[in-house]
Amino acid sequence: MPYATEVSRSLRTQLQNMLGELGTVLPHQKRGTVDRPARGWYAELVDGKIVFLGDHSLIAGIEISKLHGA
Repeated sequence: MPYATEVSRSLRTQLQNMLGELGTVLPHQKRGTVDRPARGWYAELVDGKIVFLGDHSLIAGIEISKLHGA
């Protein structure tokens, strides 16, 4: 069984492939911060904007589809 960090890295790679040239998927955030109040997946878009993708990889995939205009 892969370690949690290996699974997260794999999920991040999958999400990055989905996001493509729109930006960069940031590492999964385990708890909220002042700048990013929710745990989960975030992306930094090419215009510098940080967007919350969701707390689960499936939700993040749906949000990425929305960013592509699907």
